[in-house]
Amino acid sequence: MSRLLTKLVLRADPPVAALRALLRPEGNGPRTAAGHHLIWSLFADGPDRKRDFLWREHRPGEYYVVADRAPEDKLGLFEVWPARRYDPLPEAGDSLEFELRVNATISRPVGPHQRGVRSDVLMHAIYGAAKSERAIARRERVQEVARSWMDAHGERNGYALESLDVQGYNVWQMPRRGAKDATFGVLDVRGVLRVSEPERLRAILLNGVGRAKAFGCGLMLVRRG
Repeated sequence: MSRLLTKLVLRADPPVAALRALLRPEGNGPRTAAGHHLIWSLFADGPDRKRDFLWREHRPGEYYVVADRAPEDKLGLFEVWPARRYDPLPEAGDSLEFELRVNATISRPVGPHQRGVRSDVLMHAIYGAAKSERAIARRERVQEVARSWMDAHGERNGYALESLDVQGYNVWQMPRRGAKDATFGVLDVRGVLRVSEPERLRAILLNGVGRAKAFGCGLMLVRRG
């Protein structure tokens, strides 16, 4: 199985620039919600179509997309770079640099015979801290919590961390029509991993990591150092 990797850049010509406030609103949450709709517009070719792509914002107005199909920009909003085959073939022992935006969660038990509740991994770690202390607690524990989550994820998915650097952690709030805002935590991390089980790692490179994949999380980009 292979997929296609494409880079998309919102056009800068006047007709598209006039829509900038709608297509690239200020704030991570609103901009991600706009990006969600923009990327869907390139792949939603029928009412029953299910998501078969991963995407992430590279910088405001620029996106990477990994998909089974090439995007179709029927509205002419993007400069679409030529799609190239995306078929990662890691080998055992490879050392790979990686970059990842991830909604990292854990399953929190709520009682006997009940399904666990998903919780943001960092917010779960600082649960119980006074509201006035939570910002400090997040800063102090984010590296430790991210490392622990990525270590556990790697054990299940064919890699071991050699290094990890947390680039940022933010709580995104995305507006939804007629419903409460969607809220979730987003970790931006990069580092170096060592491949232990190539097929397991390849599966997550093709299919994504963590949750909130429809909202620009989960695409792990790797390269040999």
